[in-house]
Amino acid sequence: MKRLFTIIFFTTIYSCVFAIENRWHATYRNTVTGEQRDYAAKDFFTNNGGLIPDFDKTNSDWVTEYVLDDTSCCSKDFLVVFEYEHLSAGGHVSCGQEYDTPTTPIFSEASKKNALKNATVQTMSCRKKDGILRWTENGVQKSETKNSPDSCPRYNFYVKWKKGGGIMKGFHYYDYENGYEVHETFTDPNSYTEMGNCHVEQDQIITTAVKPTCKDDRLKLIAKSSKNRTLNWVDPSGTAIGMGDTLIVDGGLNIQEGWYRVWTQAQPCLPGYDVDSVYIDIDNSYETDTIEERYTSKEIEAYLEAYGTADATPGLHVIVDTIPPADGELCGKITIHKVMIEWTNVEPASVVTPNGDGIHDTWEIKGLTTYKSYSVKIYNRRGKLLYKSVNQYDGWNATYNGTPVPSGDYWYDIDIDDSDDYIIGHFTVLR
Repeated sequence: MKRLFTIIFFTTIYSCVFAIENRWHATYRNTVTGEQRDYAAKDFFTNNGGLIPDFDKTNSDWVTEYVLDDTSCCSKDFLVVFEYEHLSAGGHVSCGQEYDTPTTPIFSEASKKNALKNATVQTMSCRKKDGILRWTENGVQKSETKNSPDSCPRYNFYVKWKKGGGIMKGFHYYDYENGYEVHETFTDPNSYTEMGNCHVEQDQIITTAVKPTCKDDRLKLIAKSSKNRTLNWVDPSGTAIGMGDTLIVDGGLNIQEGWYRVWTQAQPCLPGYDVDSVYIDIDNSYETDTIEERYTSKEIEAYLEAYGTADATPGLHVIVDTIPPADGELCGKITIHKVMIEWTNVEPASVVTPNGDGIHDTWEIKGLTTYKSYSVKIYNRRGKLLYKSVNQYDGWNATYNGTPVPSGDYWYDIDIDDSDDYIIGHFTVLR
């Protein structure tokens, strides 16, 4: 049994036009109280560089962050350079870029050095080319990452301190793929180079997911972009797991539970991602088989032994047998037994005509032989036992010790152990 999840997500991307004073903004946040102060570019662009007016280097509870809101295109071939200066001891800064999908920043936290000298310009740079992202700090390469996301400035370059703060001295961005660059000196809020605006885009992403089942131990993710763009898949941990309209994730219980995201981008300009997501909850699956069975009154003991029940009343019995999944396995098994128990009516004949014509020559009892345990006794009118049979009855031929009995009425009792029935009555012999 497969579950089908469908989520439709509409995303409209608007023209990227920012006022000059909002191109850069800064925050000054108290890590203890949560209080935050916000500043536009005109507030902190100074002759000496970007400096928040309220900055207090003696109060380590407050931290500084500078953010660039931008309107440029995505790029697979770029260089970004951050220049900054610590104003408080123990400077610990991270530079990078954050955005919605994937969930991790394009540039992870870089400098973990403490006690950097004050009034010294620090430089961090990141170069991506041929799919490899290289971090450099003060001219020394620190790390190298393969299969990293592209640069998408719509989601904000940033420089933020973990403790205290400092001055932004310069920001430089070179987009070698699309052929433009930006340089910021933080002395004049009008000094930046305008980066390319992007047109309005609207995309409709329809995502479906087919959960793993016992018959297909895979997760199948399907999405469609109305703009026929390349789709990128990200698992719940934020790891890129593939591209394309259809993604197959093998592994049954190894498949992660949570939000799987699919995102697409417009080229060459991208003011953001079109994003859709679908939540996958992994439950144990069960293969289900239905078995229909029939037991007659002659087979009751076998039925009782097979199903371990004392209920053998006539009619339909539904018995569900569930076997849970073994350790480390996805699938269990459910067997539904639909058991019909049939009790046959016993119908003794009312007359016997033993004249050799083949019709009613013996006394017949319809339905008796469907039972396993029974006895039949026949008496004359004086109560004398003329015939007895146990668990086998082929019909009485109206004789006693080989001698035909006379015409008249005869009495019987039929005792059926299987159903606790006891039937008594009489019939007539006609000659």
